[in-house]
Amino acid sequence: MKYGKLFLILFLSIFIGINNIVAEEENPKTIFNENVLIDYDIIGSSVVGGYNVNITNKIDGAALILGNTINLGSYVEYALISGQDITVNGKIKDALIIGNNVILNESSNIERDIIIYGNNIEISGLINRNITIYGSDVKIDSVQIAGDVKINAENINITENSAIIGKLSYNDNANFSRAETASIGEIETFESSVTNNPTFLELVLEHIKKLISLLVIFLVMIILVPKLFNNIANSKNDIVKNMGYGIVSLIVIPIASLILILTKFGLPLGLILLILFLISIYISTIFTGYLLGNIIWNKFIKIKKTIYLEGLLGITLLYIISLIPYIGVAVYFISLIISMGTILSILLKKRKNN
Repeated sequence: MKYGKLFLILFLSIFIGINNIVAEEENPKTIFNENVLIDYDIIGSSVVGGYNVNITNKIDGAALILGNTINLGSYVEYALISGQDITVNGKIKDALIIGNNVILNESSNIERDIIIYGNNIEISGLINRNITIYGSDVKIDSVQIAGDVKINAENINITENSAIIGKLSYNDNANFSRAETASIGEIETFESSVTNNPTFLELVLEHIKKLISLLVIFLVMIILVPKLFNNIANSKNDIVKNMGYGIVSLIVIPIASLILILTKFGLPLGLILLILFLISIYISTIFTGYLLGNIIWNKFIKIKKTIYLEGLLGITLLYIISLIPYIGVAVYFISLIISMGTILSILLKKRKNN
């Protein structure tokens, strides 16, 4: 596979749709909603996100698809898919799939190559070139694979009526089982320690996985608390003051949580406060990233905007900057301070208004 295309999928998908605002198109290319049904053909690249995503018509271009439950029943040219439960019944040219439960059904057809990261993975259908799988439980069931297969997993089960024309490679510490009727061209194992020294490509894919996880959380938060991001955008003129709030909160909240935990009656409240504090740290990139995207959009892009596109732009840019050695650490810390301070400021304003 030409791996560069996978990275282009993310790049193009994030910036595509600037002229495709959902509210102004009958058949939009950029759509976010709780339940999404793509029952019309899309010519060109697209960004699709929702809690439940069902694609029944073709996407003739690069597609970034995010959601909790995703069902792909048609054709997508280049797909980057991330979600909890992912089922593929259609045809994809090249794909990168990241999910918890990933199923390629018997009707699925991968025209070239596919990479899958997941927990429970079931592969059926037709794969015309190579497949790479990183997972926990992997089942190869009645599949026809024209190329090579590489698997790194805890449990690997190859059932009858499966055919691998090329070479099967898997980690030597896996629990491996194979039906006698399964046809495999060549089998080799590799030392599991190889995975402790990831290649550059594997590192890049791991960061893509983390970024997509943040974008999925961002999508869910938009659905659940859309007004929160409007309040964050309105706070951009108070960044300096909010940074002060952030520094105070980073000092006071852990101390207050510890004091409550040590008291007889404050233990539950202390634990809840500490958990919320840790969650706030984890999602700080989302809040500050959205604020960054909003500022960039208003100053430089200056066309009709949506919360989704601002967030995609800002969160991606902030995440990439945070990976830069030394600078990234400083950027992440500043991002954390701004995020904590902004949320605290919003809560104080809401309390004052009430």
